[in-house]
Amino acid sequence: MCFIVTGLIDVRYALALSQSTPQLFALTNFKCQLFTRILNQQTNQTMSTQRKSIPGIIMSGLVILFMLFDSIMKFIQPDEVIEGTVKLGFQEHHILPIGVIGFLATLFYIIPRTSVIGAILLTGYFGGAIVTNFRLDQPLFSHILFPIYISILMWGGLILRNPSLKKFLLNHQTLNNE
Repeated sequence: MCFIVTGLIDVRYALALSQSTPQLFALTNFKCQLFTRILNQQTNQTMSTQRKSIPGIIMSGLVILFMLFDSIMKFIQPDEVIEGTVKLGFQEHHILPIGVIGFLATLFYIIPRTSVIGAILLTGYFGGAIVTNFRLDQPLFSHILFPIYISILMWGGLILRNPSLKKFLLNHQTLNNE
C-alpha cells in the first residue's frame, strides 16, 4: 500500500480504477515508485549521517566528560586541586572563576546551536593551560601538549557531528568578489 503525498491516492483504489482508466493507474504507479525512491534516498542519507556522527558524538562526549569533571572539581575544591592550582602559580581564590569559565564554555559546547562558540571558548581555555604548563617547564607530551590532544578531540568531534562545518572550515575555494 502506497500513499502519494500530493494527492493521498491509495494504490488499492487506483487498482480498482485502473480497469476503467488505465492512464490513471500508470500515473499513480509512477508517482508511487518516485515517492518510494525519494523516501529510500532520504532514509539512506539519514542513516549514513547517523553512522558518521557516532564517532563525533563519542569524541565530543569524552571532551565534555573531561571538562565537566575538571569544572566540578574546581567547584568542590579538594586539597589536590588547591595544591595543583597553587603549584601552577595561581592563588586559591582563582580556582572558582577558572572553574566557572570552563563550565560555561563546556555548556556552550554541549548545546548544538552554540557548539562552535563553545569550541572557540574552550580553545582559548586550553591555550591558557598550554602557556601555564610551558611557563613552568612541565614535560612536553604529558602536560604541555595534553590540551592540544583534547582540542583535537573537541574539533574533530564537532566536525564529524556537523558536516556543514567541515565544508566551511576546510573549503579551499577562493571567493571571487570582483
